[in-house]
Formats: sequence, structure tokens, C-alpha cells
Amino acid sequence: MNCISIHYKKANAQIRGAFGFPAEIQEQLLSEMAEICGVPASVLLCTCNRTELYFCGGEEAKILALLSRYSGIHTEIIKQTAMFFCGARAITHLFRVCCGVDSMVIGEDEILGQTKTAYQNACQWGTVCRELHVIFQAAFACAKQIKTETALSNVSVSIATLCANTAAKHGSEILVVGASGKTGQTIVKDLLSHKNSSVTVTIRQHVPDRYILSDSRVRTVPYPDRYQYIDRADCIISATASPHYIFTCSEVEKHIHTPKNRLFIDLAVPHDIDREITGLAQVSLIDIDYFRNIAADHNIKKLHSAELAEKWIEVRCEEVQKTITLQNFLAGYQGKQDPAFLYPLRSTLSAEQFSAVLDAMKKE
Repeated sequence: MNCISIHYKKANAQIRGAFGFPAEIQEQLLSEMAEICGVPASVLLCTCNRTELYFCGGEEAKILALLSRYSGIHTEIIKQTAMFFCGARAITHLFRVCCGVDSMVIGEDEILGQTKTAYQNACQWGTVCRELHVIFQAAFACAKQIKTETALSNVSVSIATLCANTAAKHGSEILVVGASGKTGQTIVKDLLSHKNSSVTVTIRQHVPDRYILSDSRVRTVPYPDRYQYIDRADCIISATASPHYIFTCSEVEKHIHTPKNRLFIDLAVPHDIDREITGLAQVSLIDIDYFRNIAADHNIKKLHSAELAEKWIEVRCEEVQKTITLQNFLAGYQGKQDPAFLYPLRSTLSAEQFSAVLDAMKKE
């Protein structure tokens, strides 16, 4: 397995935003990946902090050209900002992602659900091969075990939680756009844990009411009326997947009448709040990258659990490597010797040693 990763460690929000593909585009991209790889063998993970393409086979140059065409980012820039993993390193990377060890906020839970969704989508679209099935399912099992047996997620702090805490400290009147999504729901839920927070959320006609939390402090307003609530708001949060600005500078300026400090928080990738609003009086704007420093403080407290998680990951990655090696060997094995003796060897040998044994058997 291989992985091309565009994430927060090397790519800024603007570049990451170019790779924030909606589901229908993801399906098209993976369909073309099947042609490049020769078989359906890829999974695409898209979040606000990363876009990662996991695949088996295929020429790197063709895959980079594909990503460039869909994102509009030149291949040379992708080479400079992306991280490339292959073989055991790609497997380890996926495990670290699922377990929250590679996240901006160590131990956060959202990435596991997002990775499961990416895998399930790829399964639905028919782009997952046997090897990817084995690796992804093993990564999910490892993540569950780590969350159960370590303190890595005992005090789970996600970007949504950090956003809610920041908003609540800024003021009591908060407007949330995009509350129907998972991140938006988490933000609203966390805002309500602050006693003085009064939350207004926008709703669209096609979004079922079940997505909106039932609480006396939560007001719902039609999405087209969002500008009318800016004047009363202390903080405005955007957590949408909109491909265009949902707040423009000119419209924001028209609807501000009461002088007070207002904070806009843009969690969308790509950005959907006009950067020009920072030129308005008493208006400030922060985006998802702002929370990186806050996340770093929380991460320090989780380092011990993260070290323990890394040891679990190392063991589980060895196991999955041996499983894949054995499956590939048995698929083409035509020898006379009963391969049953290989199973105890798989348990006692390292992945490298086990692979060497199978290579020797192939030459017999």
C-alpha cells in the first residue's frame, strides 16, 4: 500500500482547501485511480486538516497528474507540500491517523470516524481491494484497542471543542452556520456546556430537524437570514462545506450596527468567510490553523499515552504486514508442502523474517 498525504504539517489551509473534494468528486477521482492502478484499489480521505490517498499500484507521476487536475495545484507544488509513504511506512501512517496520534490534537476522536466513512464510501464505490480491506480493518481495530486501554482519548479535545471554548470565552451570543454537519453538531453541543452561551444556528430547508439539538438556548433561523443575526452576535462560526463565501465583507458591513468586538471563526476548508472582513472596525477573524498552537498545549499532556499508543501501533502493523504477505504467498502457492506450518512461524518471526521465509519457499 502507498499513501500521498496533504495535511496540516506541510500544507497551509489554502492548499488543503484545494483538495477538499466533495463526495461526488471523490468517487470520480477514485474511478480514475482504478484505471491508473489497473484494479480498483484506493481510498480517499478528505478532512479539514488533511487529504490522503491510499492506494495499491499505479505510477506516481500519473497519480500526481490526476491530483493536480482535480485540485488545480501544480504537480511540483504537490511534491513540495505532500508527504509520501509506501509499504510498511504507509501502513504505520494509516494506523497513526486512525488512532489520533498524527492529529493536530493528539487523541482526538473525529478522525477515526472520518476515516471509517472514507473507507465505507470507497467500499460502496467498489474501489477497495483485498489488501486495503485487511489494512483498514486492522487499523480500526487497533484504534479501538488503544482508546480502550490507554488514556489517549480520556480527555478528548477536538478542533470543534477548542473552537467552542474560544467562542464561549469571547461572548455569550454565538451564531453557528453549518450546525447540521458532525463538526457543527459537536460545536453546538460543546457551546451548550458553557452556562452563559446562547446559540443561534442556521438551517436549510432540506436538512432534517433531527440534526439540530433540542435545547431552549438554541434558536434556529433560516440560512438565507444569517446576515440579520450578525449584529447581535459576539461570535460567528462557520463549519460548512460550502464551495463559496457564505459571509462577504460588503454584506457583513451592511448588517453591523451595534459597535462591539466580533469574532469570526472560519473552520471551513476551503475558506468560506471573506478575508476582507478583518478591515472592518472591531472585527477579527481566525481559521482552523489558529488552533494549532492551542492543540500543541493539550498534546504535551498526552505524550505519555501517545508513546504507549505508538508501541501498540508498531506491534499491530507487524501483524498486518505478515497477514498480507502470507495471503499474497498463498494466492500463488503451488508447492507440495502443506503451508500449515507457516502459521506458527507468522506468530514468532518478525515481518521481515517471515517475508524472507516465504521468498525462500517461492524459489524452491
